[in-house]
Parts: sequence; C-alpha cells; structure tokens
Amino acid sequence: MGKLLDEIQKQKPKKNGSSPKIDLLLTKLSKQDAQDLLVALADDTIQSEIISKVLIKNGHNISRQCVGRFRKQNL
Repeated sequence: MGKLLDEIQKQKPKKNGSSPKIDLLLTKLSKQDAQDLLVALADDTIQSEIISKVLIKNGHNISRQCVGRFRKQNL
C-alpha cells in the first residue's frame, strides 16, 4: 500500500452533527407555514432561488443550494 492511500485510510470521516437546515426550519415554523413550505418545495415550477429569497426575507438564512439539496434528497 502506498503512502497516499495509507494516509487517506487513516483520516477520520467528518461527522455532520446537525440536521439539514430545512428540516430544522420545518420544526420551528408554524404548522401552516411548514405546510406551505413543503408545498412550495414539492412544486417544481417554483425555483429554489425564489423559495430562498422569501425565506431570507422572513428571517431564515436558507440558501438556494440548501433548497435544491433538500429537494434532490427528499422529493
């Protein structure tokens, strides 16, 4: 085994200790707002950037990439 492979195998994987931002946000929103957000996330005619802009405007720091990642992984 070469040095590079040995070093790679010795590295500890990064553990993401927090839940995805949108999952956390859904638990903090009112029931109606959480439902509205889920409907918007499921609607592929609404761009991720638009959802992100509205969330940011309402005090939630959720990026376009975060919205897109959630959609890809959950819908």
